[in-house]
Amino acid sequence: MRTKTIILAMAIGLLNYQNIEAKQNNIKPINGGIVNSKERESIEIVLNKYFSALNNSSVSEALAQYSADSVFMPQEAPTSTGHKQLKAAYEHVFNTLDFINMGFTIDEITIENNFAIVRTSSLGNLKILANNMIIEGAKHRELFVMQKINGDWKIARYMFNTTAPAQH
Repeated sequence: MRTKTIILAMAIGLLNYQNIEAKQNNIKPINGGIVNSKERESIEIVLNKYFSALNNSSVSEALAQYSADSVFMPQEAPTSTGHKQLKAAYEHVFNTLDFINMGFTIDEITIENNFAIVRTSSLGNLKILANNMIIEGAKHRELFVMQKINGDWKIARYMFNTTAPAQH
């Protein structure tokens, strides 16, 4: 309940917080969000490791980027909660798809206390392992809610969708 309250408070108080925080800590806007360069770099490291895990089909590397009570909400798939369910979800993903040169761009970061909302876009190729079909230029939008735990950023909630119509 506390996490939901904090996230709701983040959404409601975002504009006031941005103005006050920017003045007090000399931080600069990043596409509508605010974050200092040290925090941005720390978050980028986690996301680089996550996308590396996708490109390497590494379940353990992907899971290492998540908090213990994390939630993964993939498009057109069930929600997974906690490492046990996430492990099964990523095993399924990597047995179904091969990510090829998947990269990302941070579109926005907003931080409040120990939580960050990070909006990204990604681009790369996907290989469907069942038929070896390659989808070139696969584009996605991602929303990460990250939590700072013992000084380290972890993915607490993650949701994505494709920007192209589904091919059936």
